[in-house]
Amino acid sequence: MPILSEFDLDIPYLNREGSKEDYEKNWKERRMRFRDEVRCVASLLERNFEKYKTEDCWKVLVECVEDMKDNNNEHKLVGGVSHVKVGLNIDYYFNLHNYEKKLLIYKLLEKGINIVIKEKEWDKKPFQRMYQKVSDCNYNNQWIWNKPKKSPNRKYIAEVSCEHNIDNFKVSIIIKNKAKEIVKEEKIIEERPNEWAFAQHFGSLKWFSSNEVALIDKKGINTYSIQI
Repeated sequence: MPILSEFDLDIPYLNREGSKEDYEKNWKERRMRFRDEVRCVASLLERNFEKYKTEDCWKVLVECVEDMKDNNNEHKLVGGVSHVKVGLNIDYYFNLHNYEKKLLIYKLLEKGINIVIKEKEWDKKPFQRMYQKVSDCNYNNQWIWNKPKKSPNRKYIAEVSCEHNIDNFKVSIIIKNKAKEIVKEEKIIEERPNEWAFAQHFGSLKWFSSNEVALIDKKGINTYSIQI
């Protein structure tokens, strides 16, 4: 049985009379920006979800359309992905401030997911717990990547802090002493807020000496280090 573990939003190109040139000129860039911006909330939902066994679905994709008159909100299943449509004025969305965008993204995801829950008669409780956890953290997507690592002389502990925002993804290295007081904190990476862009940076955390620590990317090519 598949395990439901992913949620996402999209603004598909639905212009029946449109051409490839029209898509490239008038829609592609907006769609990419939207897909980047929604990930800070979508991934927060994913990380706070307990995973859920289903008969046929591993992902819910909520498609935002401007005109719901020609689109019903019943979901369809394609390759294990449940597609469901909700209404959204995309110009209104892009004119919002970042925190307002977070709230709207959350509401759109919640609305779409709840449609699928009702249609498929899933247990509501795991989803309600997920919604509550996301609300409790005020929609702020911050976490510590992997496990903290002690310095060779055992005096310090380094950890990698991640901050996933609407318009960027920031990575910092934080160094603490034995009393867990912050000795140094430095931003080392700022990337597009999409997993396809930032996941490559997370390979390993390594101390080069007792006063220098670095995050090394997955390919072992790029090194982002700080010194005490």
